[in-house]
Amino acid sequence: MCRSPRVVAVVTGMDAWWNAPGTWEADALTYLLAVVSVAALPVRRRWPLVVAAACGAAPTSWCLLGHRGELLNLPSLVALYTVAAQGGRRRRVAGAAACSSAWWR
Repeated sequence: MCRSPRVVAVVTGMDAWWNAPGTWEADALTYLLAVVSVAALPVRRRWPLVVAAACGAAPTSWCLLGHRGELLNLPSLVALYTVAAQGGRRRRVAGAAACSSAWWR
């Protein structure tokens, strides 16, 4: 198993734990989303698009619930890097389009 999911887990967990004043306090849902997004990373080379979608759901949920953090999207960034690094042109364009459409909402 590669070490990067462990590092991502520590950084994401610490950022989920740290709350800026006036933001949503971390609870069981916060940590569940962190565990699910990090747990998907070891299989990202086999199913890169599925893992990218699963990892992208966590920071979207956190944002909708009002929890703010700079590194909560780290698992999705690692998954998107894998999509770009291992995929062909079509997969890269599909991943870029999906990310762009998410930002425009």
